[in-house]
Amino acid sequence: MYSHITLGTEDFDRAARFYDAVMATLGHKQLFRFESAIAYGEPAGPKLFILKPFDGGQAMPGNGVHAAFIAASRDEVDAFHAAALAHGGRDNGAPGERPYHPGYYAAFLLDPEGNKVEAVFHGGADGPPGRPASGEAHGPRALSSRPASRDQRARRRGTIRLASVAANSPPPGTR
Repeated sequence: MYSHITLGTEDFDRAARFYDAVMATLGHKQLFRFESAIAYGEPAGPKLFILKPFDGGQAMPGNGVHAAFIAASRDEVDAFHAAALAHGGRDNGAPGERPYHPGYYAAFLLDPEGNKVEAVFHGGADGPPGRPASGEAHGPRALSSRPASRDQRARRRGTIRLASVAANSPPPGTR
């Protein structure tokens, strides 16, 4: 459905410390790092870029924009929340069940720049179709590129909120 998400930062080192910690809780390490850009995700698949805006302007969080990252379990959501708080994030909704669909367990935070981020586990004991049950291991959980059925895509429309704060900024090396 998408190629990448880009979030801007004014303090690149602070952002790198924050995202290294929170993305690691979801099984993602730095994919690569340049002077003013860092990436997490899959080499030939979906990615999260953290960077200073290409236009030299101030990086600002978007109102109504947030990035939601898939977690494999409630424990991963809890760990994401704890790591975010320990690395300069601010709570914007403690881990817990949400009313979006049965089994929707999420935590909402603001990163050090004020960008809204979320970790979400989409399943209870038996999980929705196409997702493993709680605690079952599987491949990369955030930014998944697995094909989804038409029914799964319809269920996700209201739950996956992925957007770019720096919407006009292409990823590094593609200008």
